[in-house]
Amino acid sequence: MATTKRPLKILVVEDDPDILNALNIALGSVGFDVDVLLNGKCILENRFTVPDIVILDKRLPDVDGLEICEYLKSKPNYEAIPVIMISASPKMKEKAMESGAAVFIEKPFAMQQLVNAIRQSLPEPVF
Repeated sequence: MATTKRPLKILVVEDDPDILNALNIALGSVGFDVDVLLNGKCILENRFTVPDIVILDKRLPDVDGLEICEYLKSKPNYEAIPVIMISASPKMKEKAMESGAAVFIEKPFAMQQLVNAIRQSLPEPVF
């Protein structure tokens, strides 16, 4: 009996509904199982389904993305989850990496750039 791998679960945290919707559609079309959040409060309150990878906007209305990344990296249940930080500010790269992000991508970006970052962030190839 053959087993099928489950799709990679990606959590996208982005406050811009247009960007969030575009990422949801694009990543879903590539075969990922995508969850979305418009703010980071749910993460800090542990009210989210644990993903395989997090795509996190740096600038959110309720809490800074750097704080969310640091929170995830400080918890044993979440510390191994790769975080891809996205921001319109190239000056945020160093701070994103210091907070524990695996990858920093400056907005705007091409979808292939994001897919490549997802591939590079995972400990083993899944697609």
